[in-house]
Amino acid sequence: MRLRKNLAGLLILGLVYLVATGLMLRRTVREATSDKITLRVSQWQLEGGVRQAFDAMARRYEQLNPCVHVVVISVPDTIYQQWTKTQLIGDNGPDVVEYGIDFLDVARFFAPITDEVMKPNPYNRGTPLEHVPWRDTFLDAMANADGFNKQLNQYYAATLTQHSMRLIYNRPMLQAITGADEPPRDYREFLALCDRVRTYAREHHLLLAPLANSKDTVIGVANYVFDSAASGLAARLDRRRCMLLTPTDLGITYLRGEWNFNSPEPRVGLELLQDLGRNSVPGFLQLTRDSALMDFVRQRSLMIIAPSWEASSLKELCSFELGAFRFPVPLQNDPIYGRHMLGPYSDGSMATLMAMYINRVTPHQKEALDFLYFITSVEGNQIFTDVSTWLPAIVGVKASDYSRQFLPVYDGYSWGVGFLNFTGVETITFIRNRYYLLWGPTGGAKTYADALDADLRPRVLTDLKREVRSQVQNLTRQDSAAVAQQFASPAAPAATLSLLPARLEGRTFQIIDSLCEAQR
Repeated sequence: MRLRKNLAGLLILGLVYLVATGLMLRRTVREATSDKITLRVSQWQLEGGVRQAFDAMARRYEQLNPCVHVVVISVPDTIYQQWTKTQLIGDNGPDVVEYGIDFLDVARFFAPITDEVMKPNPYNRGTPLEHVPWRDTFLDAMANADGFNKQLNQYYAATLTQHSMRLIYNRPMLQAITGADEPPRDYREFLALCDRVRTYAREHHLLLAPLANSKDTVIGVANYVFDSAASGLAARLDRRRCMLLTPTDLGITYLRGEWNFNSPEPRVGLELLQDLGRNSVPGFLQLTRDSALMDFVRQRSLMIIAPSWEASSLKELCSFELGAFRFPVPLQNDPIYGRHMLGPYSDGSMATLMAMYINRVTPHQKEALDFLYFITSVEGNQIFTDVSTWLPAIVGVKASDYSRQFLPVYDGYSWGVGFLNFTGVETITFIRNRYYLLWGPTGGAKTYADALDADLRPRVLTDLKREVRSQVQNLTRQDSAAVAQQFASPAAPAATLSLLPARLEGRTFQIIDSLCEAQR
């Protein structure tokens, strides 16, 4: 009997292998005999509507370019990075690749587009952007980490969307609980609503919490809430008055003793986060993102913390009407926290996302660049926005009626920094691994602040030392390459020696000086 089962399993496996081989050979033969260029595009966004949006852009591009066939490859995010790197290392990667600077090896795998960004996008002919440089057609002028790589001083990627963090709510449920379907307008109304949800659940014997949350989704809103509360501190630390603090700036000032988590504004931020946890589903720190989504879809919570990219999936999954609003951080008129608040607060620095790169070794460089032009044109990005219900990245492209409620707010204070997300991996991991001291049953704001201040300093030192090593290596490589290029053509040497900007060297030695001071 066991032998028979094993034989059946082997037969099924063999059949699957033959089918897969046949499909692969069929595709290979079709591509080899076709007079069309096949352009392969990979991406990992499997949220509702995104794959359909890519298919819609591909089909429209094929109409405009009959000699090109676009194949969209959608890979789950859990394996995408490994899959992509394997393909790229084997010189078999897609022609256009969704990638992220945090995946590393950008220069190794992808072609820069610096020479193209100041030219107009040809697909914008007949639009108000017809004569505008490609770079300036993006809402952030490609000034994001993927678009312009500061380390390499090159433009690399074109982006498709922007995102925000919101509280999404069940409109009919809110109507049933409060008699109205409008969300709370300020922090006190938010807390009152959460209390009302708990009362309603008790009276109706329901398993219902105010807020669905998880260890994955809490990070984004926690950063926003804490940084908003710490804006007054950020203003004092911003001595250059440029409305910008880097993670390194926070690390250096922390080592100098200019702030800690028991400082007034950070303590307010932690108290606000304690309220956030108290109103979330019990045990949310042990839950995954999918668990939080399930709680909301099954109507076991009134609201859910979610980034806007989840909104399209929720729209498909939920049988009820959805609304969305920003977390109502206290302002100056708050009776308890008002004296510490600066406000109003923005959603952060304007940045577009979902970066698409061109494979360095693709034989279809021209077509890959042309495809990037199309999907980031007014027409192409409008198709993406309409079908996916995600937000646009291109000037003049209109958000859909549904996605409009997720449009980021840029009018307000923001220093582009995360007090819970600074310096590097050692510091960030330490801060997150002790969330239980803030949100656990015996935890609290002071307990958490004391634990961070007691043991954070060596982690900050480790991260800054790692950054210095990386910067020195990068400076050495770039300088060596520039000198080698200078002497490669002795008959016609360049008039100037191309080196990295001096500010990068100055920044590196500023960190070194701060480390030496901290360790005296």
